[in-house]
Amino acid sequence: RNTALVTLMLGLVLSTAQITIDLLDMERQSDQLVRQVLSIMREAAAESAYSFDQALADRVVTGLFEYKPIYRAVILEDFGNQLAARERPQAEGQLKWLAEMLLPVEKTYSIPLVIERHNQNVGELRVSIDRFLIAQEFFRRSGVVLSTGIIWTVALALILVVMFYSTLTKPFLRMSSAIAEINPLRPADKLLSVPKRHDDDELGLLARTINEVLVQFDHSLVERVRAEQALRERETRLSGIMDNVADGIITLDEDLRIETMNSAAEALFGYADGEAVGQPFVTL
Repeated sequence: RNTALVTLMLGLVLSTAQITIDLLDMERQSDQLVRQVLSIMREAAAESAYSFDQALADRVVTGLFEYKPIYRAVILEDFGNQLAARERPQAEGQLKWLAEMLLPVEKTYSIPLVIERHNQNVGELRVSIDRFLIAQEFFRRSGVVLSTGIIWTVALALILVVMFYSTLTKPFLRMSSAIAEINPLRPADKLLSVPKRHDDDELGLLARTINEVLVQFDHSLVERVRAEQALRERETRLSGIMDNVADGIITLDEDLRIETMNSAAEALFGYADGEAVGQPFVTL
């Protein structure tokens, strides 16, 4: 799950970075194209402003409108008066609010009109760009980039999940099941098997370490059982010896309470079998 989430987040970050790069590239290409269009029409616009030829100016403006993102074009003569102008409605669409967030929807470009042979400034050519038209193409490309990025990211996440499951999760689950089946009284009877293809990695080391712990634990249990059996045998022999001694024998714990009392002592103090065990010695 964590692998899938990290992969999806990484894919989203990379897709966002790609979209941002595309946005900057789109702005650069748009500016470059508009300036090329203005450069092409500049000489004719300057001639119309110089000669006050309104018909030529109208043809220049009409020619500028062949570039669809231009929605307003104006030729100004030297005194700032309009020689020719044309405007059409800006494009509308559901994503216009997003375009307004990402970039100014309207942008104006202007270049001075100069008659080179007279080295004389005769006016200005000004155009306004409806950048939503350009943004629509950007949105289309961004949708393709984002959807493709998500598809590849999901595919990569699935591959990583399957890989991690087969190489880590599944062997761990098998080892956990094997550990749950171990008999706590005989832990060395069923040791773990090293997962396939994991002889020389961390899983193999973990399985071998657990097996060593189980063997040591089994050995400790055997030694403990032997020690307890030997202790019981010694206690049985000691009890037999004490019961066959004619003298009364009493053993006390650290609180001076009776631990054991042989038959002779019980007869001496008038107690039945084991009746005095646990009582303070001073009550005898």
